[in-house]
Amino acid sequence: MPTNGTYTITADSRARTFTIAAGSKPIYEVEKSEDGTKVTIRYAENPEKKVEVAGSAIPDLIKVLQELGPYR
Repeated sequence: MPTNGTYTITADSRARTFTIAAGSKPIYEVEKSEDGTKVTIRYAENPEKKVEVAGSAIPDLIKVLQELGPYR
């Protein structure tokens, strides 16, 4: 999976859950629901801290995040 600077993205065998890690330490987990209607973004160390986003809103969320860039 891709590496961007010091972050690495890996996927589980079903490619439904992605982990974003800094070095070898998992930071975020991003999971697509089985029916594809939502995406959950959570802290790897504290899964109770999470955000659920409607799957249909993901393209707009990506556009907003790109507008907010560049990031450091």
